[in-house]
Amino acid sequence: MNKFPKIGNFRNLVKKVRQKHDFQGKTECGIPIFEHDTAYPVLSFFCSIKMHGSNTSIVFHKDGRTIFQSRNRVVNPLNDFQQFSNIMSIEVGSNKLWEVRNQLGNAGETVTIYGELIGKNVQRGVAVSELEKRWVIFAASVNYSEEDIEWLDLNMIDIQLPDTNNRIFLNTDFPTLSKNICFETPQESLAVLEGWVKEIETECPVGRHFGVLGVGEGIVIRCTNDGYGGPEFWGKIKGEKHKTAGNKPRTNKMRGQTEDASVFLEMVLTEPRLNQGIEYLNEMNLPIDRTSTGKYLEWVMNDVGAECVEELKECNLNFNHVKAPLNKNSREWFFSYIDSNLNN
Repeated sequence: MNKFPKIGNFRNLVKKVRQKHDFQGKTECGIPIFEHDTAYPVLSFFCSIKMHGSNTSIVFHKDGRTIFQSRNRVVNPLNDFQQFSNIMSIEVGSNKLWEVRNQLGNAGETVTIYGELIGKNVQRGVAVSELEKRWVIFAASVNYSEEDIEWLDLNMIDIQLPDTNNRIFLNTDFPTLSKNICFETPQESLAVLEGWVKEIETECPVGRHFGVLGVGEGIVIRCTNDGYGGPEFWGKIKGEKHKTAGNKPRTNKMRGQTEDASVFLEMVLTEPRLNQGIEYLNEMNLPIDRTSTGKYLEWVMNDVGAECVEELKECNLNFNHVKAPLNKNSREWFFSYIDSNLNN
């Protein structure tokens, strides 16, 4: 699979930019050397609306094969995810999506186009979930090999979309923003971006574009400077209703480890994150019952382990400190979710 990498939050983006700036090379033993000896850079970002749907993609192989993917698996019309391959097969078969692919790379290259599948039954509680299913392209890459990937700047490519009966769009079809961020004082820029996120959460511009009023999710910001290409230097900023981690705790060195773990769990085991685990089971065609407990807990543990490193540090913990209570609390929530849905 040509999976799209996870996008970190703004805090993780700041950390990555600063690490890149401070990196001085490696010792003879291969140990990285970091030294902060000059001011952190001011970088340019292209900001687009983050839609609350599901990450999906189409791989156009250089040998002519076309592969459809959900976030975590290959799909096809007989084993589909939210009708994605069924809908997109029509556009591929009519060569309309090949027209898009041919604008992105040479004939002898494998090109992957990534988009957000939005619409009815994909998610709940947002404006775009009231629409008929649509696919909004937000990224593309040329895959020379598993290790050699060139991420394309779609904002710099004049992509001409063919007529797809209002099924396929570009993220640039909706409001965007350009923003310079000073990484010496990134919180100043964050305050401006959070203001836009608040407006989006109050009334989703994508929903409004299609005549539906309702809640939006947030934004994705992508660095456009040379040397900072690819999703490593992207970030996501979500509205309060969609955050998978709560607010930053106040440091209290007198707290004990048990209390620190309790604060950490309160921060990271939010309803949006726990519900994302349910979405994962649905994507993988796993039953929402106790037979899927192991898979559900595995997803939660992996997600927290990957996305909450900074929160662990703030609570003076490592992942081993929170494994047992994280497992316990997630299991209890999952069982409660199953029981409540059985009774509805």
